[in-house]
Amino acid sequence: MVQWQGEIDRAKSGLKAARLDSLNSFEVPNFFTITRGEVKEFIGRDKDPQKILNATIPSDLMQEIKDAQEKIGMSSEVRNASGKAKNLVGGQRDSQRVSIRISDEEKGIYEYKLNVGSSNIEKALKKVIASYYSAGKQEYPAILIQKMVEPGETGTAIINFTRNYSLFEATEGLGNSLEEGITDPDLYLVNEEGIKEKKIPDKQVKMSRNPMNGQKRKRKVTKNGASFKDREVKKFIQKTKREGLSLKFVHKRGTFYIVDAFKTDQISDQETLEGLRVSRGEIEGRAGIEVSLSDQTAGPEDFNNSLIARRGSFVSSDAQKARKEGKPAVFSFSGEIEQEQQIYTSVNS
Repeated sequence: MVQWQGEIDRAKSGLKAARLDSLNSFEVPNFFTITRGEVKEFIGRDKDPQKILNATIPSDLMQEIKDAQEKIGMSSEVRNASGKAKNLVGGQRDSQRVSIRISDEEKGIYEYKLNVGSSNIEKALKKVIASYYSAGKQEYPAILIQKMVEPGETGTAIINFTRNYSLFEATEGLGNSLEEGITDPDLYLVNEEGIKEKKIPDKQVKMSRNPMNGQKRKRKVTKNGASFKDREVKKFIQKTKREGLSLKFVHKRGTFYIVDAFKTDQISDQETLEGLRVSRGEIEGRAGIEVSLSDQTAGPEDFNNSLIARRGSFVSSDAQKARKEGKPAVFSFSGEIEQEQQIYTSVNS
C-alpha cells in the first residue's frame, strides 16, 4: 500500500518524506509515497537502469498509484469518506499534476519529474527509479509523489548559512531558473533580529508553464523591487529555524508551501552578499587561471581549482555538485575582479 502524508513510516517511505511529514509550522502540499517494498516488488533483483526503463509496472501496483494520484487533491477526511461524499468534491480530482522524486537526502544526482499527469506517470516513475541506479545505488528507494502548486515565486531558506545568519533566496515563477543557475535571485541575510543585508536584482529570468500544453517557457522580466516584504522574510526565517531544517518553498497568493526539507552545514563566515558562498574550501590563485571566472554557473568538472560566477543560487544543480565534490565556488558575485588578479579566501570566507 502507498503511504499518505500524516501516516509516513521513515523506514518504508524514506527521509525526504519523513521530514516533510514532520513539519508543524507550514503548509505542505499533499503527498504519498511508493514504499521501498513496492519498488522492490516492481524491479525485483534486476537493478539495471535500462531494463527498468523497458519494464512494465505490475498492473495492480500501477492502478494503486493512479488511484492515489486521483485523490491527491483531497484532504485525508474526504479521501477516507464514503463514495457519495467524495463525489461532492469530485472536481478536486480532475487533472491532478504531481512531482515525482527519490525520497532520500542526496541532491543533484537523481532525475526528478514535475507536472506529471496520469497519462505519463508510469514512464516518469521508471525514469526516476532508473536514475537512482544510474547513480550507483544498490538499495531499494522510496518514491515521493506530491501535488504540484503553480507558484508565483520559488525559493529556499538555508538556516545557519553563516554562524550568525540564515540565507533566503527567491525568484519569480518556477524554480527551474534557480536550479539551472540562469537567474539572479533575490538574496537576504537574516537572523532573529532582522535583515542584515539584501540584494535585489533589476531583472530576473522567469520560467512559467504554458497552461495549454504544460511546456515550460522562459523570459527575462524587469522587477519592480523585491518579491517579498522584509517582515515576510524575517517571519519565514524565524519559523524555519524553529523547525531546525532548511526548506525549499513555492509561494502562491500569500502562502508559503514547503516542498522539501533538508539539513545543511555552515558554509561561510563571511557575512556579505557581494558573493554567495555555495561550497566550502580555499579559493586561491590568479583570476581566470587557477580561479575560474564565469558569467554562468558551472559544474565542478568544468572549472579549475575553484569558481567565481556572476549568477547562480545556493540550490542550483552546479552548487549541489560543487558541495558533493568538495570544490569551492562563489555564485551571484557582484564585485570587481581583474584578469589575473591574485585572489585568496579561506575555507569558510
